[in-house]
Amino acid sequence: MEAFELRLWDGRLGRWLTVDPMGQYFSPYLGMGNNPISRIDPDGGMDGDAGDCNGCPPGWSITGQIPGDSGLYGPVEKMTFLDDVVINVVVPKAQNALEHFGAFSVGLVSAFGSNLALGANRMSPDEWNWNNSRTTFRVGQLFGDVASIFAGAFEGALGNGLMKGSIVFAPETAGISLAAVPFGAGMVAHGGAVSGVAVGHVVDDISGLYDSFSKGTHSGGDLPSIDRTGKVHGELISPKDFHKYSKEELEVLLNQLKASVQKRIKVTTKLGRDRAHGQRQGAEHDLIKSLEKYLSK
Repeated sequence: MEAFELRLWDGRLGRWLTVDPMGQYFSPYLGMGNNPISRIDPDGGMDGDAGDCNGCPPGWSITGQIPGDSGLYGPVEKMTFLDDVVINVVVPKAQNALEHFGAFSVGLVSAFGSNLALGANRMSPDEWNWNNSRTTFRVGQLFGDVASIFAGAFEGALGNGLMKGSIVFAPETAGISLAAVPFGAGMVAHGGAVSGVAVGHVVDDISGLYDSFSKGTHSGGDLPSIDRTGKVHGELISPKDFHKYSKEELEVLLNQLKASVQKRIKVTTKLGRDRAHGQRQGAEHDLIKSLEKYLSK
C-alpha cells in the first residue's frame, strides 16, 4: 500500500483505497480509468495522459507506467542529468522564447495593419492572453507603429512624385494627367493620415512601456499557476517581489490562489488533515492577504 498526496493506493488490487476527491469516474475507487499503461494519477486527484508528468516528484519522469512494485505497475524511472537539463531548463526556456517571439510578432503586425486602416481594429495589450509576454506584445506594437510612420511618409513621397511626374509627362492635357493627379493626391493624403495615427500610438506605446518597466514586469519571472488538480503548485513569490509584476499579473495570481485554497479546504474536509497540505494552504492564505493589501494601495 502506498500513500499519495490525496489517497492511498493498493498496487496489488490496482485500486485506490479511499474515495476520489475529484469524482472523475463512476466508481470513486477506480484507478486511472482502468487504463494504467497510458494514464497516470500522481497525487490521487485527477488522472491524465502518462506522457504528462504534472505533479510528479522533482527529478522523476513517466515511462508509460505508474508508481508501484507489482507486475502490472512498473516503477517511475529516474531522469538522467541530461534529461533533467532538457526538461527543466531547455524546454521551458524554448517555450518562453517562442511565447515572446509570438507576442512581438502579433503586436507588430496588428499595429502596422491597424495603422494602414487608420486605426481600425487595433488590438489592445490587455487582449493579449499571456500576461508574462504582455510587455513584449507592447514592444512589438511600438515597432509596428514606428514602421507605419516611415511607411506613411514613403507613400506620401510616392504620391507627390506621381503628381509631379504626371504634370511633366502629359503634354496633351497641358502637362496635367487627370487620372494621375487625384490618385497621387490620395496617396499623399492617406500616407499623411497613416503617419499621424501612428505617431499618436507611439506616444501611447512609450507611456505603456514606461509603466510596465517601472514595475519591473520583465524581471519577475513566471508566476505559479493553478493546474488540473484545481490547486496552485510551484514556488510562491515573496511580497517583497510584488513590484516586479504588473497589477494584472498579480490579480490573476490572487484569483487562482483563492480557488486553490477553496480546493484544499474541500480536500481536507473529505480526507482529513495533512501537515504538508495544511502548511501549503496556510502559505497560500497568507499570500492572498499580502496581495489584497498590496493591490488596494
